[in-house]
Amino acid sequence: MSKWLEFFGIKKETDERVQQQGTKVFFEAGIFVFCIAILDIIVRGMVLDRLAEWGFSFFIIGAYLVYGIIRMAFAGVYDQDIYDETSFEKKMRKHTLEHLLISLFLSIITTVHDGMPHDLMGWMEIPVKFCCAFLAMQLVEWVLSRISLRKIKKELQ
Repeated sequence: MSKWLEFFGIKKETDERVQQQGTKVFFEAGIFVFCIAILDIIVRGMVLDRLAEWGFSFFIIGAYLVYGIIRMAFAGVYDQDIYDETSFEKKMRKHTLEHLLISLFLSIITTVHDGMPHDLMGWMEIPVKFCCAFLAMQLVEWVLSRISLRKIKKELQ
């Protein structure tokens, strides 16, 4: 593993200040790539009207965000209000309400975008979309919060 880190220029330094500076540089480089990808989407997608060409930039943005969120969970800083089981349950209840509202909004938006259904199967798709969106968001939130809680418990012991 250390050979891969050295290949990318990431070294484990004995001096903590130097290690922090190296981490800061890579963070700033990641933010720069993220901004370039957003700029690419804006210019090519909206200004030049070439929507098919910015797919890779969209992939870069998505990968950056997913990696950042997962890395935050494994570092124990995903949700800093969670420090024990009771705070975890309280936070999950709060997220449940938020996810219900977002799922309702998404199902309404997709229904308006696709048009009103004309048959029973079309009407049955609306609650299925709602349930799928809610369960996906709730599962991701639960997993990431649980990983973060385990890391925090491990550090506190």
